[in-house]
Amino acid sequence: VLDGWDKFKSKYPLNKVMQTKSGHIFEIDDTPKFERIHIYHKNGTYIEIGGAVGAMNRMDKVVGDQFTMIDGNHYKSVHGDINVVGRHCQQLSQTTVIEGQSITLKAGAVVLATNKVQVAGSLAVGTGATCKIVDIRGKVYDVKNGIVVSATDG
Repeated sequence: VLDGWDKFKSKYPLNKVMQTKSGHIFEIDDTPKFERIHIYHKNGTYIEIGGAVGAMNRMDKVVGDQFTMIDGNHYKSVHGDINVVGRHCQQLSQTTVIEGQSITLKAGAVVLATNKVQVAGSLAVGTGATCKIVDIRGKVYDVKNGIVVSATDG
């Protein structure tokens, strides 16, 4: 976030800094319109609240891996967009439920590496799709090029 000193607006004596012998930094800054809290590890990992990231914002930079361990439930409420950039592999160990008024998957390919996909309600198959669909009653639908070509009892 801080590409250079041009965004650094701290003023003495409003900025209190403690730096350890090895290079860790703890900073509390009361400079008007630049109030911030900054915790910096000597390896480059840091947490910045306020300051250059904005008065009500927080930036976490992790140089290595990040772990969060929660013994109870985890709730998130985001009233804006969620933008995730990078290579993603999410491994879930239990049943996962995704709910919404509408869920859209946009990709060159969507691969479901499983032997069973259950759909409660309706399922729309796009043009060009070729697959076999089994409904919850066991009825088997053969789809070729987006058209149901046969339906048989399982």
